[in-house]
Amino acid sequence: MTDPANPTPRAIDRSTIEIDPRRVRVLFGGHVVADSRRAVILREPSRQPVWYFPRGDVEMTVLGQTRRQTVSPAKGVASYFTIYRDAHLVLRSTSAGPRGDCWSHRLHAPAFRI
Repeated sequence: MTDPANPTPRAIDRSTIEIDPRRVRVLFGGHVVADSRRAVILREPSRQPVWYFPRGDVEMTVLGQTRRQTVSPAKGVASYFTIYRDAHLVLRSTSAGPRGDCWSHRLHAPAFRI
C-alpha cells in the first residue's frame, strides 16, 4: 500500500499493494461497472495483478451476491458476485477460479487495509 507521503509500494509476504494514481474504469458489455480514482493494485508472486475498488465506486446494483466464499489468511473472507444486465444473468461466478469472477473482501486483514 502506498502512503501519500511515501509513494513506495509496501511489501506484504512478497506481495505488494499500491494505490493506482490513475482513474480506473471497468466496463462490461459497454456499461460501467466500476469507476474509481482510489483503486488499489495487489501484486502477488506468480499471479496477474488484481485491482480492488472501494464499494462506493462500484455499481453494486448490477451485482448479485452468491453463496460462494473463500478464505485467504492474508486477505480474509472473499464473497463472490454474478453480473446482471437488464435483470438477466450475464456472468456467473464459478468455483473454477478468479477468471471472470467479481469478489469482495469486506473485512480485510490489517496488513491489507488502506
